[in-house]
Amino acid sequence: MISPEIRPNLTFLREDLLDEGKERPEAELVTYRHGYQLCGSIIAALDERDDFVARAGLTIAKTAADSKITSQSLDSRRNYMMSWPQYKRETDQRVELLRQATNNTAVEREKSKLEWTQRASSLRREIDAQYAAFRNSLRMTGIAAKSGPPTDTALPAKPTIGVAKKEADPNSNWVNLSPPVFTNSLGMKFVLVPEANVLFCIHETRNSDYAVFAKQTSSAEMQWQDRAGDGKEQYPVVLVDWDDAHGFCEWLSKKESRHYRLPTDREWSVAVGIGQSEDPSASPEALDGRIQSVFPWGNSWPPPPNSGNFREIPGYADNWAASAPVMSSKPNILGIFDMEGNVAEWCENTCAKPDAIEWILRGGTWKTRSPSSLLSANRAFTRQKKLDDIGFRCVLVQ
Repeated sequence: MISPEIRPNLTFLREDLLDEGKERPEAELVTYRHGYQLCGSIIAALDERDDFVARAGLTIAKTAADSKITSQSLDSRRNYMMSWPQYKRETDQRVELLRQATNNTAVEREKSKLEWTQRASSLRREIDAQYAAFRNSLRMTGIAAKSGPPTDTALPAKPTIGVAKKEADPNSNWVNLSPPVFTNSLGMKFVLVPEANVLFCIHETRNSDYAVFAKQTSSAEMQWQDRAGDGKEQYPVVLVDWDDAHGFCEWLSKKESRHYRLPTDREWSVAVGIGQSEDPSASPEALDGRIQSVFPWGNSWPPPPNSGNFREIPGYADNWAASAPVMSSKPNILGIFDMEGNVAEWCENTCAKPDAIEWILRGGTWKTRSPSSLLSANRAFTRQKKLDDIGFRCVLVQ
């Protein structure tokens, strides 16, 4: 039998294929269209099967009703049409005919259900294979990031962050800080996040950073260029999914013989300032939104001036209609910019949901405005997407 989760799974998959297909070059559309059509075929097959079962049920009900009416009419004429034995024989014959008709209908119904189940299972196996094939073809291959200490220019043995001096506002986390402790070959600046034992890039990955990767990597997807026109080199790269972001980190790791990757959900919490308040053994789903009234800038609402790039918030204004250049707002206590707003950021780890694997996004976007969505503890869980308000940030493993 086919499981009840197949229909919603197929519907989600078909929508996913439709969304991703819109972003793909013409040369790849055949694969996406084929997967979309296969999803439609399975859903249509299930609909036809359910329709048959419904019609079979109505036929059985109508036959039973007709038999009841016939029996009532026989009761009214029994006394003057025929003797009791003849009447009993006729009634038994009708009951037997009804039983046979019911059995035949049930057999046909089960036969049809089996047929459609087999067809749906076959189609599902085919679409699973197709989907796996084209997802694998899009992944970047063969770059194994090196772990451990760097093999060329060493990082400072004991990087210092400097003394953080808070402003007068007791609800604010904004501070004045010393410069970052490491700058890589692309000019990406990193600071140490001691509790996480990694160096965080102080800014989201920029169009200028991603352009070098795209130029040197033939398999890099090119949708990001739609939001990376002239003069936007310092804007965060968008229209990149988790695979794209992961591919960039692997490429940069190989280029510099260091270990770059995306931050984990736990590391992101430490960097935003709530690491000590969250249970490190709890899942991201359990921690989502649990810490109330704590934002990257402090506890005040609306946000204080220059807190980030958000959608229109009563009592707060920024100068950007969409995404802004990185580091356009104030940094947090560690000197890290845009931990809330501008673009959401892919995390390294994933979550296993009942019907799918989903990726974790942190940090809100320029489309975000509600207090609950801007909490430091807020998470978003999604399948891979290329959107104009999703980017990523790198960390460097020492």
